[in-house]
Amino acid sequence: MIRRYLTVCFLFAVISLIPQLNGTANARSSRYSGQAQAQRDAAIRRMPLLQRPNRPGHFIGNAIRNNARRSSGRR
Repeated sequence: MIRRYLTVCFLFAVISLIPQLNGTANARSSRYSGQAQAQRDAAIRRMPLLQRPNRPGHFIGNAIRNNARRSSGRR
């Protein structure tokens, strides 16, 4: 019981620290101003799903693009 509790606590701590470790927590605010970020997001939304760039935190879109690239023979 205690071992399971410690395992859950450890996993929660690791998962909660991931954004701070890879720098994605502040990446959005530090690279673009508000207007520039809005324009960039709008341009990405207008792109077809398979042509959009891979972005941190966009797991479903990234997975779809990766699967499409693998099935078409592109890397």
